[in-house]
Amino acid sequence: MARFVAFLRGVNVGGARVVKMADLKAIFEKAGATDVATFIQSGNVRFAHAEKSEAALQKKLETALAKALGFAVTLTLRTPKELATALAANPFPKADPQTVHIYFLPTKPAALEIDANKFAPEEFKVSGREVYLHLPKGMGNSKLAGALARKLTLATARRIEVVAKILALWNAIEIVRSGYQIEQFFVHCDTMCSFTAPRPSTSEPET
Repeated sequence: MARFVAFLRGVNVGGARVVKMADLKAIFEKAGATDVATFIQSGNVRFAHAEKSEAALQKKLETALAKALGFAVTLTLRTPKELATALAANPFPKADPQTVHIYFLPTKPAALEIDANKFAPEEFKVSGREVYLHLPKGMGNSKLAGALARKLTLATARRIEVVAKILALWNAIEIVRSGYQIEQFFVHCDTMCSFTAPRPSTSEPET
Protein backbone atom coordinates (compact mmCIF):
# COMPACT_ATOMS: atom_id res chain seq x y z
CA MET A 1 0.00 0.00 0.00
CA ALA A 2 1.28 3.45 -0.93
CA ARG A 3 0.98 6.15 1.71
CA PHE A 4 -0.01 9.74 1.01
CA VAL A 5 -1.13 13.02 2.51
CA ALA A 6 -3.87 14.84 0.60
CA PHE A 7 -4.17 18.62 0.87
CA LEU A 8 -7.63 19.82 -0.17
CA ARG A 9 -7.91 23.28 -1.67
CA GLY A 10 -10.38 25.89 -0.48
CA VAL A 11 -12.58 23.97 1.95
CA ASN A 12 -13.94 25.32 5.25
CA VAL A 13 -12.77 28.84 4.43
CA GLY A 14 -14.97 31.67 5.70
CA GLY A 15 -17.92 29.35 6.20
CA ALA A 16 -18.00 28.32 2.53
CA ARG A 17 -17.53 24.87 0.98
CA VAL A 18 -18.00 23.26 4.36
CA VAL A 19 -16.76 19.70 4.78
CA LYS A 20 -17.01 17.83 8.06
CA MET A 21 -13.90 15.82 8.81
CA ALA A 22 -15.93 12.70 9.63
CA ASP A 23 -17.59 12.95 6.21
CA LEU A 24 -14.22 13.51 4.54
CA LYS A 25 -12.81 10.41 6.20
CA ALA A 26 -15.80 8.37 5.02
CA ILE A 27 -15.45 9.62 1.43
CA PHE A 28 -11.81 8.58 1.32
CA GLU A 29 -12.61 5.17 2.78
CA LYS A 30 -15.37 4.62 0.23
CA ALA A 31 -12.83 5.48 -2.50
CA GLY A 32 -10.60 2.64 -1.31
CA ALA A 33 -8.35 4.43 1.20
CA THR A 34 -7.35 2.75 4.45
CA ASP A 35 -5.72 3.96 7.66
CA VAL A 36 -7.45 7.32 7.08
CA ALA A 37 -6.97 10.21 9.51
CA THR A 38 -7.67 13.93 9.19
CA PHE A 39 -5.77 16.83 10.75
CA ILE A 40 -7.49 20.13 11.68
CA GLN A 41 -10.34 21.55 9.57
CA SER A 42 -8.50 22.82 6.49
CA GLY A 43 -8.68 19.47 4.68
CA ASN A 44 -5.54 17.46 5.43
CA VAL A 45 -5.91 13.69 5.10
CA ARG A 46 -3.35 11.00 5.83
CA PHE A 47 -4.12 7.63 4.26
CA ALA A 48 -2.91 4.52 2.46
CA HIS A 49 -4.15 3.28 -0.91
CA ALA A 50 -3.52 0.38 -3.26
CA GLU A 51 -3.30 2.80 -6.22
CA LYS A 52 0.33 3.87 -6.58
CA SER A 53 -0.10 6.25 -9.51
CA GLU A 54 -0.42 9.74 -8.07
CA ALA A 55 -2.25 11.11 -11.10
CA ALA A 56 -4.77 8.25 -11.18
CA LEU A 57 -5.35 8.47 -7.43
CA GLN A 58 -5.83 12.24 -7.53
CA LYS A 59 -8.46 11.89 -10.25
CA LYS A 60 -10.22 9.08 -8.37
CA LEU A 61 -10.38 11.05 -5.12
CA GLU A 62 -11.45 14.32 -6.75
CA THR A 63 -14.24 12.48 -8.56
CA ALA A 64 -15.39 10.87 -5.30
CA LEU A 65 -15.31 14.21 -3.46
CA ALA A 66 -17.31 16.02 -6.16
CA LYS A 67 -19.94 13.27 -6.20
CA ALA A 68 -20.32 13.22 -2.43
CA LEU A 69 -20.10 16.96 -1.73
CA GLY A 70 -21.85 18.42 -4.75
CA PHE A 71 -18.98 20.74 -5.67
CA ALA A 72 -15.55 20.30 -7.22
CA VAL A 73 -12.57 19.99 -4.91
CA THR A 74 -8.95 20.19 -6.06
CA LEU A 75 -6.41 18.28 -4.02
CA THR A 76 -2.67 17.75 -4.08
CA LEU A 77 -0.94 14.54 -2.98
CA ARG A 78 2.44 14.05 -1.34
CA THR A 79 4.15 11.01 0.15
CA PRO A 80 5.67 11.25 3.65
CA LYS A 81 9.13 11.26 2.07
CA GLU A 82 8.16 14.14 -0.21
CA LEU A 83 6.83 16.11 2.78
CA ALA A 84 10.09 15.54 4.65
CA THR A 85 12.02 16.74 1.61
CA ALA A 86 9.80 19.83 1.30
CA LEU A 87 10.42 20.73 4.94
CA ALA A 88 14.16 20.22 4.65
CA ALA A 89 14.22 22.46 1.56
CA ASN A 90 12.65 25.43 3.40
CA PRO A 91 14.54 28.47 2.04
CA PHE A 92 13.52 30.63 5.00
CA PRO A 93 14.74 28.58 8.00
CA LYS A 94 15.33 31.59 10.25
CA ALA A 95 11.87 33.08 9.75
CA ASP A 96 9.04 32.63 12.23
CA PRO A 97 7.37 29.38 11.02
CA GLN A 98 3.97 31.06 11.33
CA THR A 99 5.01 33.40 8.50
CA VAL A 100 6.26 30.71 6.11
CA HIS A 101 3.79 29.04 3.77
CA ILE A 102 4.10 26.38 1.10
CA TYR A 103 2.05 26.26 -2.09
CA PHE A 104 1.79 22.60 -3.08
CA LEU A 105 1.24 21.93 -6.79
CA PRO A 106 0.46 18.72 -8.72
CA THR A 107 3.19 19.54 -11.27
CA LYS A 108 6.24 21.79 -11.42
CA PRO A 109 5.06 25.33 -12.25
CA ALA A 110 6.10 27.26 -15.32
CA ALA A 111 8.43 30.20 -14.82
CA LEU A 112 6.72 32.82 -12.65
CA GLU A 113 7.14 36.27 -14.16
CA ILE A 114 6.75 38.16 -10.91
CA ASP A 115 9.07 40.94 -9.76
CA ALA A 116 9.67 39.92 -6.16
CA ASN A 117 11.25 43.30 -5.35
CA LYS A 118 7.83 44.95 -5.68
CA PHE A 119 6.56 42.92 -2.72
CA ALA A 120 9.46 43.29 -0.25
CA PRO A 121 9.77 42.38 2.59
CA GLU A 122 7.56 39.54 1.35
CA GLU A 123 9.48 36.98 -0.68
CA PHE A 124 9.07 33.66 -2.43
CA LYS A 125 11.13 30.83 -3.89
CA VAL A 126 10.21 27.97 -6.22
CA SER A 127 11.63 24.52 -5.57
CA GLY A 128 10.31 21.64 -7.66
CA ARG A 129 6.55 21.31 -7.15
CA GLU A 130 6.56 23.63 -4.14
CA VAL A 131 6.50 27.40 -3.91
CA TYR A 132 7.64 28.83 -0.57
CA LEU A 133 6.39 32.18 0.69
CA HIS A 134 7.73 34.28 3.54
CA LEU A 135 4.96 36.67 4.56
CA PRO A 136 6.01 38.65 7.67
CA LYS A 137 2.52 40.17 8.08
CA GLY A 138 0.60 37.00 7.30
CA MET A 139 -1.34 35.56 4.38
CA GLY A 140 -4.60 37.50 4.81
CA ASN A 141 -3.48 40.86 3.43
CA SER A 142 -0.53 39.68 1.37
CA LYS A 143 -0.22 41.18 -2.10
CA LEU A 144 2.44 38.63 -3.05
CA ALA A 145 0.21 35.71 -2.09
CA GLY A 146 -2.57 37.18 -4.21
CA ALA A 147 -0.30 37.64 -7.23
CA LEU A 148 0.96 34.06 -6.95
CA ALA A 149 -2.52 32.63 -6.43
CA ARG A 150 -3.69 34.20 -9.70
CA LYS A 151 -0.93 32.34 -11.54
CA LEU A 152 -0.96 29.10 -9.53
CA THR A 153 -4.64 28.27 -9.82
CA LEU A 154 -4.18 24.65 -8.70
CA ALA A 155 -1.99 25.47 -5.71
CA THR A 156 -2.95 24.45 -2.20
CA ALA A 157 -1.38 26.55 0.56
CA ARG A 158 -0.39 25.40 4.05
CA ARG A 159 1.70 27.02 6.77
CA ILE A 160 4.97 25.18 7.10
CA GLU A 161 4.35 24.49 10.78
CA VAL A 162 1.12 22.66 9.86
CA VAL A 163 3.04 20.54 7.35
CA ALA A 164 5.66 19.78 9.99
CA LYS A 165 3.01 18.72 12.51
CA ILE A 166 1.34 16.43 9.97
CA LEU A 167 4.65 14.73 9.23
CA ALA A 168 5.56 14.57 12.91
CA LEU A 169 2.25 12.91 13.79
CA TRP A 170 2.67 10.41 10.98
CA ASN A 171 6.21 9.58 12.11
CA ALA A 172 5.05 9.25 15.70
CA ILE A 173 2.41 6.72 14.68
CA GLU A 174 4.93 4.74 12.65
CA ILE A 175 7.41 4.79 15.52
CA VAL A 176 4.82 3.48 17.95
CA ARG A 177 3.92 0.71 15.50
CA SER A 178 7.60 -0.15 15.03
CA GLY A 179 8.43 -0.11 18.72
CA TYR A 180 11.06 2.62 18.44
CA GLN A 181 11.82 4.91 21.34
CA ILE A 182 10.07 8.29 21.33
CA GLU A 183 13.41 10.14 21.50
CA GLN A 184 14.30 8.71 18.09
CA PHE A 185 11.18 10.38 16.72
CA PHE A 186 12.18 13.81 18.03
CA VAL A 187 15.71 13.47 16.65
CA HIS A 188 14.14 12.79 13.24
CA CYS A 189 11.65 15.64 13.61
CA ASP A 190 14.36 18.12 14.59
CA THR A 191 16.26 17.16 11.45
CA MET A 192 13.30 17.43 9.08
CA CYS A 193 11.33 20.35 10.53
CA SER A 194 12.18 24.02 10.18
CA PHE A 195 11.68 24.51 13.89
CA THR A 196 12.28 22.43 16.99
CA ALA A 197 9.28 20.43 18.14
CA PRO A 198 8.59 20.65 21.90
CA ARG A 199 9.48 17.49 23.75
CA PRO A 200 7.07 15.99 26.24
CA SER A 201 8.16 15.65 29.80
CA THR A 202 9.52 12.21 30.65
CA SER A 203 8.72 12.65 34.34
CA GLU A 204 5.51 11.47 35.95
CA PRO A 205 2.78 14.17 36.17
CA GLU A 206 2.23 15.75 39.55
CA THR A 207 -0.90 14.70 41.38
